[in-house]
Amino acid sequence: MFVRGILSAALAIAACSSLQTVDASVASKSLTYNTFEAAIENGATFVKYYSPECVHSQKLAPTWEKLAVNRKDWQRTVGFKFAEVDCVAEADLCEENEVVSYPTMKLYHRGHQVAKFANSRTYESLDDFASAMASEYIEVPEGITPEEIGEVRVNALGKVVSLTPETYKSRTRFGPWLIEYYAPWCGHCQALAPVWDELAEHLKGKVNVAKVDCTVNQEICYYQKIRGYPTIKLHQLGETIEYEGFRSGPAFAEFALEGIVPSVKPTTLEALDNVKGSKDVTFIYTHDDKTSAEANALIDR
Repeated sequence: MFVRGILSAALAIAACSSLQTVDASVASKSLTYNTFEAAIENGATFVKYYSPECVHSQKLAPTWEKLAVNRKDWQRTVGFKFAEVDCVAEADLCEENEVVSYPTMKLYHRGHQVAKFANSRTYESLDDFASAMASEYIEVPEGITPEEIGEVRVNALGKVVSLTPETYKSRTRFGPWLIEYYAPWCGHCQALAPVWDELAEHLKGKVNVAKVDCTVNQEICYYQKIRGYPTIKLHQLGETIEYEGFRSGPAFAEFALEGIVPSVKPTTLEALDNVKGSKDVTFIYTHDDKTSAEANALIDR
């Protein structure tokens, strides 16, 4: 079913709660001065700096643990992991990383700090930040299967991505992308918001789902000739199709899935003559069972 049942959601929450005390130390690893550099060397690492004596750190602890447990699979699928540093025990490490208050949360990518969390310390805010960063710094870890790589490359997290002028062209260069162009004050856009979030989860591994705030990203919306809100468009391989149907989750999903075209199509030796005789420009990629999963994923992009 497109809409999740209340009972299923309750069971999922209960399952997460029962796992949390068991998996928290694994999902968010405690780092020391000696282990820090190696831990943040590969992929993206979201690090919480805290003091066990700090009231705010104590209040954040269960929220952080819940997030780390719920998103622990990200390390395997997109190379995103959680970690934490006790600044009382590791004062030198915290000083080197310019931690001046507790708790402080920073994101590292391949050994370098790339972002600092500065919003309210709620589960939703932390999850939104982590999702955005995981999408921005997505990587394919070793050992992931070719089938899973396809899901990693397209909407790996089942989350809506907010696009800006800095990320729009680079992110939508590869498709498919179903994008809502909206304005925060628009009543229809406000009503669509929960549907859009659920749609992103529904299309996980199939279609990227994004949104563009036209009140702060006017350049993008002018280029796309947006005349009203919300406007929904499917972008893929330089082609754009505007949605003109009824605004519902199932209708959006059907539109997106019917409109996507695989960028790489398998062929056979017998069919190559027809390909060669076509006026279209065609790139032929040959591979076998020994071809690496990473190489195949690059071609799929």
